[in-house]
Amino acid sequence: MEAMHWIRLSVLVVVFALLQSSLIGVIGITTHHIRPSLFVILLIYVAVHSTPTDAIATSFLIGLVADLFGYAVGPQVIAFGVVGTLIAELRSFVVLRQMPQQMLAAFVAGALTAGIALLLYPLKGQSGPPTSLSVLLGQSLYSAVLYPFVSWPLDFVVRLRRRSALSP
Repeated sequence: MEAMHWIRLSVLVVVFALLQSSLIGVIGITTHHIRPSLFVILLIYVAVHSTPTDAIATSFLIGLVADLFGYAVGPQVIAFGVVGTLIAELRSFVVLRQMPQQMLAAFVAGALTAGIALLLYPLKGQSGPPTSLSVLLGQSLYSAVLYPFVSWPLDFVVRLRRRSALSP
């Protein structure tokens, strides 16, 4: 994704939001119904495959959509924006080319975004989603494990776009 195509990215964010709010519940595990965060997976994918500016803008977009499908507008915009900015800035020091590195980034991003959002909900006068540290870390771990299985189809879609751009 050298130059970000905002219409395609917006469609991807909406598709991920619909999947997150509907189908992800089916793959919940344990008695706590731990589910992965497709928003975190998309955040890492875009941060790894786009420019820092696009990654930062996308992180705020993902946070806004996560808030619209979540409990309150505000906490996740800030959480995803801060974490996306941090990842975009760290990319100049840390190389995220290998899949294990990207999976680790997904785990850390998942824990940070959920933690920051949970800290911000009371500032909005709301309690936010009921969760524990084990659920928060479980969701982050589940997102990290699922990352390769979601990033590979995204790679395929990006390659199709590149091929069609090269065709007359």
